Amino acid sequence: MNKLFLFFTFVVCAEVVRSQPCNTTVSIVADKPNPICKGDVVTLQAIVTDGGNNPFFYWIIGGDTLSYTSSYTQSYFADQPVTIHVYSSAPCDPDSVLTTATYTVDVVELTLTPLSGIVKCKDATTDVTVTANGGTEDYSYTINGKGNGKDNTFKNLSPGTYQVIVTDANGCKDTFEIVVIKEICKDPEPIPVFSPNGDGYNDVWHIRNIDDWEDNKVYVFDRWGQRVFYKKNYTNAEAWEGNYLGMYMPAAAYYYIIEWEDNDEKKRIKGPVTLVR
Repeated sequence: MNKLFLFFTFVVCAEVVRSQPCNTTVSIVADKPNPICKGDVVTLQAIVTDGGNNPFFYWIIGGDTLSYTSSYTQSYFADQPVTIHVYSSAPCDPDSVLTTATYTVDVVELTLTPLSGIVKCKDATTDVTVTANGGTEDYSYTINGKGNGKDNTFKNLSPGTYQVIVTDANGCKDTFEIVVIKEICKDPEPIPVFSPNGDGYNDVWHIRNIDDWEDNKVYVFDRWGQRVFYKKNYTNAEAWEGNYLGMYMPAAAYYYIIEWEDNDEKKRIKGPVTLVR
């Protein structure tokens, strides 16, 4: 009986990957060009050449390592440098060679001044004119959700806090707060001495802050109690010149009473004033 012998030949093919020197480079490409608007979302892509089969990535922003992929996406609210670190891999020889690149995200920064307003003590409202800078002119404004167009004056603002949104010509915008406060009216404060001698200095009886109290009454008496001056709604523009019935009063001490109302509260001060010739 003849025997049949079978012979098999196996050929094993293997690809030999040889190590090689690499000249790894990396750059960063953004999906939005600089400058960007505040709060915009930007994707940064690392472009690597000659970095081996599987280079290792990590992104550093503000000292923190945030991602280990070849791209990174986030929103930006201020200028921010971003660094990508790339370690080469096989077949680079040597592998794990560090290559870095940095890209600075340039964010449009809008500013607004002033951020405050004052309602004069005798007024109920005030106007606030603001100046915007940064970005691209012209600017448009909204205040508490109401459009103000390109007019940078907000009118008839009563005391309170207002939200203002500024938008530049490219659509970049930012939000600010304007605080309007009420000025506290100071009590009238008469100067203690005046000299109506025509020298241009202290020729009239000046009462500080009196113009803030429109419903005031001012009385002046001599030392015998005779009233020598009375004025309702006294103003420093029409101040007492030290006369009575068209005649100059003699140098002496006189006595005043000043009355006014503050939020329906009646107030009064009194004291001496000296007239010097």
